[in-house]
Amino acid sequence: MATNPLTDEQVVIRETINNLVDSARLDVLRALAEQAQTPSAINAQGVVTRQTASDHLARFTERGLTKPVAEQCGYELTAGGKITLEAIETCLDVLDTDQLACLTRSTHALNVLNSLAAGSARPHELARAGADAPSRSTVQRMLNMCEAQGWSSTTGGTHRLTPAGQTVLDAYNDLALSIEQVVEKAPWLQRLDQCRSDLPVQALADAKVVTSCPDSPGIVFGAALDLCDPQLDQFRALTSIYNPPLFRAYNRLLKWGLPGEAIVDNFVYEKLHAQGLEHFLDDSEFADFDIGWLEEQLTLGIGLYDDRKVTIGAYNETGDATHIAMLVSTNQTVVDWGIDLYNTYWERAHRKAEQAPKVVSG
Repeated sequence: MATNPLTDEQVVIRETINNLVDSARLDVLRALAEQAQTPSAINAQGVVTRQTASDHLARFTERGLTKPVAEQCGYELTAGGKITLEAIETCLDVLDTDQLACLTRSTHALNVLNSLAAGSARPHELARAGADAPSRSTVQRMLNMCEAQGWSSTTGGTHRLTPAGQTVLDAYNDLALSIEQVVEKAPWLQRLDQCRSDLPVQALADAKVVTSCPDSPGIVFGAALDLCDPQLDQFRALTSIYNPPLFRAYNRLLKWGLPGEAIVDNFVYEKLHAQGLEHFLDDSEFADFDIGWLEEQLTLGIGLYDDRKVTIGAYNETGDATHIAMLVSTNQTVVDWGIDLYNTYWERAHRKAEQAPKVVSG
């Protein structure tokens, strides 16, 4: 079971996968793989009717897999939607859609494969005790299906998992782990740009997501401020939100001599100049701290703490970012991904000695 914080619904991952692959929902997701689409455009491609596409897209949006694109009156995948689609397509490299649908229609087929993965068994040993236990006939039907697919074999009444069956089980488990994290981290993945779908999603299991809302608009900033620690050996940050209290907190760290780097996007750069706060961009008095700025506007924030902890903020829109979701992780795989992402921006950031972006007056 996993809980989607966007809807507060508890979902069974197996059922979620089956609902996608055993219906036209997967075709609707695939229609968005390359670009945003309207329900009418999806209908014109012969995928589903306009109403069916509209219904599926509305449900996907509720769960954080798609989002509206106002200027096109259509929908596009979020990072969560892109990860979901890519995870399914990867699984379908091992087994086809019908096989995956068959495997996930009930718990029985997966239970049989998992039991055989633990060791060979006879049918009566696979029929579990209890009110929800499958009948012997159900177990036998699942065994027959697995054997017909080449996932198991039998000798003298004893059933064994084949190498092909183990490959199928591994592929399903990888898919299930990815979908579980997409569900549980939906508020963050909903806001994260789909171009960041290369993130190590299965490594997010221990990560924490902090999300702002109208009732607690400052909760993410508060969490970010709590992480400001003068005992750090190095701090690196990228921000695309104009928030003077946060800047003042970071500025105190710099005055304490904290080594590191910071990047602001074009929106923050212009806002600081417009408010007469451009001194936040001056790193000349800090021997071990460099500040850069970008010519682009982002909906992303990154904090790196001694290469041991990473925060990734994702925003609904550029600028003041009314609603923010921030992921906090100490998983080294996620930290390394965050470092690589930060470095891509640092490499194209301007420094003080370089030509600064032109400030547009209001």
